[in-house]
Amino acid sequence: RTAKPLTGGEGGPVRGRNGGGRRGQAVVGQVGVDGGDVEGDAPAGVDQDQAGVAVRGQRGEQPRLAAAGGVAIDGGARQGPSAVVVLLPAAQGVGAGRRSAHAATLGPRGAGARGADILAPRPAPDAHKDESTMPPSEPAARSYLDHAACAPVRPEVAAQIAGDLTRATAGRANPAALHASGRRAGAALCEARARLAAALGVDPHEVLFTSGGTEADGLVVVGRVLAALAAGVERPHLVVSPVEHPAVLDSARRAEALGAELTVLDVDGAGRVDPGAAGRAVEPGRTALVSVMTANNETGLVQDVAGLVAAVRSRTGAARPGEPGWVPVHSDAVAAVGRVDVDMSGWGLDAMTLSGHKLGAPVGVGALVVRREVALAAPTGGGGQERAIRSGTQDVVGARALALAVELAVAEREAQAVRLEALRRRILTGATALPGVHATLPEGAAHLPGTAHLWFEDVDAQALLMALDLAGIDASAGSACHAGVSRPSGVLLAMGFAESAARSTLRCSMGRETTAADVERLLSALPGALETARRAARAAAAG
Repeated sequence: RTAKPLTGGEGGPVRGRNGGGRRGQAVVGQVGVDGGDVEGDAPAGVDQDQAGVAVRGQRGEQPRLAAAGGVAIDGGARQGPSAVVVLLPAAQGVGAGRRSAHAATLGPRGAGARGADILAPRPAPDAHKDESTMPPSEPAARSYLDHAACAPVRPEVAAQIAGDLTRATAGRANPAALHASGRRAGAALCEARARLAAALGVDPHEVLFTSGGTEADGLVVVGRVLAALAAGVERPHLVVSPVEHPAVLDSARRAEALGAELTVLDVDGAGRVDPGAAGRAVEPGRTALVSVMTANNETGLVQDVAGLVAAVRSRTGAARPGEPGWVPVHSDAVAAVGRVDVDMSGWGLDAMTLSGHKLGAPVGVGALVVRREVALAAPTGGGGQERAIRSGTQDVVGARALALAVELAVAEREAQAVRLEALRRRILTGATALPGVHATLPEGAAHLPGTAHLWFEDVDAQALLMALDLAGIDASAGSACHAGVSRPSGVLLAMGFAESAARSTLRCSMGRETTAADVERLLSALPGALETARRAARAAAAG
């Protein structure tokens, strides 16, 4: 397709061309200070209806793809003003609308544009319609395979939240207030704590509500070091695995600045911690905490937490708090709760963390479950509303949402596990039949039923994700907790993978909304996406 000529600075016209048929996509170059005609080729297998193309208006920048629905624009220029040119599809969705593209411009930086604006797609003009009154086209339905990053809020939870916010019971007063409205809110908070505890099989007094799993992990890791220092322990000792979530690993590394000593355990090629090695790393009387996650948020591997606790108890000879040499054991169960059986009491754990947005509650609520005998020092000041460990006005609406989401997830867990395991097996079987595609976990490794993790030979992971994105599939290369940062997976590096493999991964994580059609859509799109990603890798290698 050819866009109407536009100029920026002294630039000349900008053209796009397609590859023919449904595989064509108009791609625009940039208009720089010196201008000139710039052309770009379409990625193979990309339907023009599915994507826009964004170009930064700076000389020297390369054209960049952007997902349908709007693109971020940088209107700045390195050596003078330049226009930003964007080609967007006439309509969104596979097979929707005409196959023509129209250009839009954003003026020079400093003249109304502040360097980061959003342009939304415009439909093709129609002589019989007033464009000013036309609603934006609806995006095509997508296949969401990123539940490990964030699960959709469940309808039951959303309905409860809406009711709580419109009633005086939970959404109005501070639960610590002494007046009648405050007492009602306090009673609702106590009920949420009791319901969550019952779903997890723990005592309500062991539940501390937090803003999520990251805060909960930090509270227990740093809190244990601070408590040990306050008790007179010189250089408190922490033991963690190298495949932990950054919430644990980074908290442990920062605790070193407080005077702690850190031991990072080894893992095998599947990412498993040897319980015996964990036990041998413990130093009775000095080790403040052992922390190993229940299930890995990237690969889906499930650890032998019960065996780990037993090894630590054997090493110290102390089975419960108060006995000489006792060492508490914590597990980050954010990825595991509601997906596999989590038995904090049966395993003998002393602390556990979970987060609502992995289970169908909204982002911003989680919990630290910690035995009352475990001494924790608050890392920050405040009102000490949660057992003098976590401060801040409690979110009653969020606590009730978390309790309901956990109740529903735990109740459905066994039935969902059977269904999701079948979908996971289908992804692994279909994907690994393609050349250069491998399952990350070996056969027989304990795993989450809804997480399929793959690694690829000679693939640019970002290009792969973009190609899948353009095909309507939401997946990830690993943890979403380092948003926007392209780096090899620390988890795979710890497992012994080469850096090239650790940079070329795909995590498909499924939930209650995932269907067989979503999986088949992925498998249909994967060959073409891999071809595109391998071309990108070869181009990058060629310089």
